[in-house]
Amino acid sequence: MQDVWYVLEDGRTVDPNECSTDEGGVLRHESGVAVKMRSPGVPLSRGVDAAKERVKADRAEARAKAEAEAKAKAAKDMKPGEGNPPYKTR
Repeated sequence: MQDVWYVLEDGRTVDPNECSTDEGGVLRHESGVAVKMRSPGVPLSRGVDAAKERVKADRAEARAKAEAEAKAKAAKDMKPGEGNPPYKTR
């Protein structure tokens, strides 16, 4: 089954139910990215398989979360070694 979804400025396709206009009248996704416009007042849309797109979005979200956790762990693990002799100049 095909649904019609909006195309964002960064190329992602999103459910129109997740989009709304901001204070300036710009149509934006919940993430803050603007919807690409075909012409003034007409959003660019594309026919997609909604189930596949949701799975793809969930995978991308899980991947981003895992990368953020890995970066946080790496930052936490980085500390100077203890017990090393002090640096001596010549």
